[in-house]
Amino acid sequence: MAEEGVPVRTVAELIGRHLDVPTAAVTPEEARGHFGWLSAFFATDIPTSSALTRELPNWQPTGPGLVGDLDEGHYFHGPSNP
Repeated sequence: MAEEGVPVRTVAELIGRHLDVPTAAVTPEEARGHFGWLSAFFATDIPTSSALTRELPNWQPTGPGLVGDLDEGHYFHGPSNP
């Protein structure tokens, strides 16, 4: 499946749910205080596309997208995924 534009928030909430860790929205100032220099990456909106990756070699992905793959839970070992 070709999946594009997955928000970081969606990924964070999914990971938090699988690890039984709460997630919360924070202001840019709070993010800088918590994540330091890394917060600049989360504050930047850089939409990406896999169109060229699919077009040039005439390839179409057949596996799950990012959200579906993460939601399967096989990347997590915790209370809900021993």
